[in-house]
Amino acid sequence: MSKGKYAKITGEKNGNTRLTPELVREIREMHAQGASANALIKAYGLSKCAMRELLDYRSWRHVV
Repeated sequence: MSKGKYAKITGEKNGNTRLTPELVREIREMHAQGASANALIKAYGLSKCAMRELLDYRSWRHVV
């Protein structure tokens, strides 16, 4: 790889993740059924930014 480049590790392969693909699907389904983002943030212990990115498919976009 070129200088300053690195392979991006996504999803479960990232050792710092708190989520699994199953949890991501569950969160998105609950939100689609009317659960508020704030309730999901409290239930799953995520930051507002992380939850917004998850719900807007900016993160975990490989999980449908």
